Amino acid sequence: MYTIGIDIGGTHTDGVLLDSQGKIQSWDKITTTTDLEAGVQTMISSLLAQTHIPPAHIQAVMIGTTHATNAILEEQHLLPVGLIRLLDGKPRFPSPGFSWPISLKQKVISAYETCDGSYECDGRASTRFNKQAVKIAILRLLEKGVKAFSVVGAFSPLNGTLEQEVGYLIQDLAGPAFPYSLSHQIGGIGFIERENATLLNSALKHVMAKGFVNIQQILKQLNIQAPLWMTQNNGSLISLEEALEFPIKTIGAGPTNSFMGAVRLCGVQDALVVDMGGTSTDIGIVEKGYARSSLQAATIGGIPLHFAMPDMISLALGGGSHVTFKEQEEYQIGPQSVAKKLTALSKVFGGPHLTLTDIGVAADLLQIEQADKHAIGLSCVEAKMIALKACQQVYQSLVRLKGRQRELPIILVGGGASLLQPLLHDFQLEGWIPKLAPIANAYGAGLAEVCGIVDQVVSLKERETMLEQLKQQAKSCAITKGADPQHVRITNLSILPFAYTTEALAKVVVTASGERKRI
Repeated sequence: MYTIGIDIGGTHTDGVLLDSQGKIQSWDKITTTTDLEAGVQTMISSLLAQTHIPPAHIQAVMIGTTHATNAILEEQHLLPVGLIRLLDGKPRFPSPGFSWPISLKQKVISAYETCDGSYECDGRASTRFNKQAVKIAILRLLEKGVKAFSVVGAFSPLNGTLEQEVGYLIQDLAGPAFPYSLSHQIGGIGFIERENATLLNSALKHVMAKGFVNIQQILKQLNIQAPLWMTQNNGSLISLEEALEFPIKTIGAGPTNSFMGAVRLCGVQDALVVDMGGTSTDIGIVEKGYARSSLQAATIGGIPLHFAMPDMISLALGGGSHVTFKEQEEYQIGPQSVAKKLTALSKVFGGPHLTLTDIGVAADLLQIEQADKHAIGLSCVEAKMIALKACQQVYQSLVRLKGRQRELPIILVGGGASLLQPLLHDFQLEGWIPKLAPIANAYGAGLAEVCGIVDQVVSLKERETMLEQLKQQAKSCAITKGADPQHVRITNLSILPFAYTTEALAKVVVTASGERKRI
């Protein structure tokens, strides 16, 4: 049986077809299409045609994407959201999105209402919650033209009952299909970060549904009966339905796929990975075969969030980055990019813009068929100097990310990996570019793991016994979803204690992950 892994980036869509041992049987790279479903269909058709493998032999299709991330960064196709805050007494509080970029805030946060009803830090529910007041708030927001709702209550991760009550009222008044998000399902205790994530999750629901809701139908047209999975921020798999409900869970999937795919391609457990794509370069650390999570709050588009993301640095540096002349033989690289229009706008393809891809060709770092090297207008020496400047930016980020850790090898992947060759010899770094570097992200998606999550409020009077029981439940959940019992392990344990209680209550979230069981 076989598995297909696909990564949909802002510039390219990459795909691999893997056998039951995880070995690559075929692969391809195409320009990302505006119609994502058409791109997925083209990719799968290509992978099958190369191998002549019957569609019925495909066991699973796994997709990673930067679609949600790009929508935030480009501020496009986002729904205007109505926010309902549950805060007793309507205390003085920062306005929603107070730290957001102005343009993004204006597009996402349409209006908000504050209603009584929340929880205390010890888990006690408010006695001031009033359904009629909440109904009035919902109707006011609908009158203002909101297209989605977000509900955020104080300490709701300890108990989400009141948020759920508001969700039922939204369905009653706006219709069962009207999109909404409840913060206790998305983030931790921190109110502002949780609110930010919940607002973005609601804003992304349309763009995610538009891009992916019909992909299951595409698989049926290709006679593939296998389940469709999406990869999430921690590198594990979630169902398409869960990804459509919680698109915020996918915003770190692309880099995580690349980091994990890179070490698998090279057969190592620990490395610094540099993934250069068409629009950006992501740099991360892999330890014991898994992407290291950041200890700091994640940010996207300058907005602080409240869930784990890969520990990485992203640079506005890619194969499509503009290279512009400043003065005295100085060039600026980026941050503008031609992105998916690389083959139309880059000079090497007859376009008007000088890009890093042109620099790579002129410097003999990239070999591209039908490339018009003479159209670039730079000598090999000049191009090598500019390429070295790009490598210097990456090197500085590598040093900052690595800190005082032991020396780690460098793995260069992505479509622009060859552009960064000077990193290895000019900066005297140990590392390599794997043979299939351009499709490390799709390879990582194809090898993504299944996870099981247990989220319960329990008594910790017998702490170790209770935690062990929850761990076993999480492992059983992962196995039920399709994880190989021989490879399931606990990957995350979060304990949120209830303050000022005599019963030592706590909300415990346990995540278990494991390789997907192959037939």
